[in-house]
Amino acid sequence: MNWKRLSILAFVLPLTVIACGGADTELIDPSLGDGGGGGTRGAIPGEDVDGDGIEDVPPTEEEQQYGDEGDEPVSEEDLEKGRQNIAGIAPPTAAQQAAAGANHANVDKEGVVPSNLKSQALAYMDANPGKFASDYMVVIDMGKHSKEERFYLIDLNGGAVSKTVVAHGSGSDPSNTGTPTRFSNTNNSKMTSLGVYKTGEVYQSGKVGRAVRLDGLESTNNAARARGVVFHASNYVSRGRAKQGRSFGCPAVPASETRALQDKIANGRLFVIGQGGPETADSCAGKADGYYCSDVTPNIAYNCRSTQQAGVAHCPDSSKKCKAGSNRQATLSGGQLTCE
Repeated sequence: MNWKRLSILAFVLPLTVIACGGADTELIDPSLGDGGGGGTRGAIPGEDVDGDGIEDVPPTEEEQQYGDEGDEPVSEEDLEKGRQNIAGIAPPTAAQQAAAGANHANVDKEGVVPSNLKSQALAYMDANPGKFASDYMVVIDMGKHSKEERFYLIDLNGGAVSKTVVAHGSGSDPSNTGTPTRFSNTNNSKMTSLGVYKTGEVYQSGKVGRAVRLDGLESTNNAARARGVVFHASNYVSRGRAKQGRSFGCPAVPASETRALQDKIANGRLFVIGQGGPETADSCAGKADGYYCSDVTPNIAYNCRSTQQAGVAHCPDSSKKCKAGSNRQATLSGGQLTCE
């Protein structure tokens, strides 16, 4: 018997089993794993995992550490909490949508929040009296780059708006450009889901820490709770970055700001993730002669004469805004605008 030949075979065969047998997980860096409950392999640099013609950029080590969607199974008890949370909520009618802005003129007077998303949110409030808490709501504009403060916390009583940065899903931005372009309601897609939500309870996640459940109200986001898409903190999101890190589908915000936000928005607040539309440009159509505060440039008012713009007046301090009266008609005194 050729013992030398047998010893060579004994060394080679185990390597063959690892390389060719069934699952190939031994050959994949665990840091590139999917993080979801389905066991799907994560993206490898240069690989087009979902066949859409785009080379997927895998999550970084930091992003992987905070992987969220699908990491922890959601119990039937927790799913039932979600069903009870959104029971009886109906979508608004077209009339409610059209009237939402006028019905809530005190909310976001400065026009900070994209008007289409703000109207969508307020219309849901009007259509479902008593179904949402009436103190705060959230709007997130996924039409903007992640470096921008696109998370809006809206005080429904005082009308003020505060802003911060927020992450989107890696599947929504596979090339990691900073701007999401794709959205999904599918588990393990790692994509952000657009739509109107109602926030649920606070719970302690083993992966991302203190988090708030989200219950989707539309066909585009109604799997959110089952997917494990929640509102949580992350160290890969912070103000001043040229581009935020990506989540696995969750709206994650800076860790230093999360607790205060969670306390304000958990348990029954309205929460909208959408894409802001183009804002209406200044127009004199249907307006009488006089000055009107600009919707485009905060520190000016434009003059309307015979439905045409015929002059501009500036606030003395360019950091201030034109103070609008009824129908956003501006107040002029001695040739200067009244500003706030």
